[in-house]
Formats: sequence, C-alpha cells, structure tokens
Amino acid sequence: IAKITLNRPEKLNALTATMVAEWRKILEELATDTECRIVIVTGAGRAWSAGVDLSAFQEIKVEPGFLFWEDGMAVMQQLENLLFL
Repeated sequence: IAKITLNRPEKLNALTATMVAEWRKILEELATDTECRIVIVTGAGRAWSAGVDLSAFQEIKVEPGFLFWEDGMAVMQQLENLLFL
C-alpha cells in the first residue's frame, strides 16, 4: 500500500507546479513497483485539495504554465492507468 499525502493544509492543499511534478514522479515509480497494489491519495488538514492554486498563475510564464498543465494531465492519466493494471 502506498499513501500520497498532499501536505499544504494552510492553502487547502491547492496544487502548485512543484506538487504536481512530485506527484507525477511518485506515480511513475509506483507504476513499476510490483509489490504495491493500492494507492491512497489524501490531503493533510480539513480538505483533500482545493484544486489548482490560482495565485501561482500570477507569476507563471507560458512555457512553465504549459508544463504544469502537461504534468497535471499526466498525473490524471497515471492514476487512471493504475486502476487497470
């Protein structure tokens, strides 16, 4: 069993580019882990996640913004793929 905890409770675990990139890396590792059969994604504090941290977009440029979107899409695809292993 693997447990992924979004740990930014002061912002209701709103996702930043760094968090999404780290999440993507963890899921890539879990996809090759033959011992792991269950992945639990949870949030610290009172919320799982408020979604994307919109305040992070005030300073983000086009290329990093695209990479953030791409990482987010990859995370959702990885989660879906784990369901059907």
